[in-house]
Amino acid sequence: MPEKLKSRKFWQSVAGEVAGIVTLIYGAAAGEIVATIAGAAITVLVILGYLKAEGDIDKAREGK
Repeated sequence: MPEKLKSRKFWQSVAGEVAGIVTLIYGAAAGEIVATIAGAAITVLVILGYLKAEGDIDKAREGK
């Protein structure tokens, strides 16, 4: 786990999650349905992107 804390992918994902959550909360507070949906989509897509990247790395390690 300590090596994950040094990963740029991990910290970029954290930043993406924060941006998505802020957008989601702002959209809900302002009554903006588009911002709320965009925030939710950003949050989900960041998670899926990170999982895909880590899966590709694991797959490449198995091939060696």
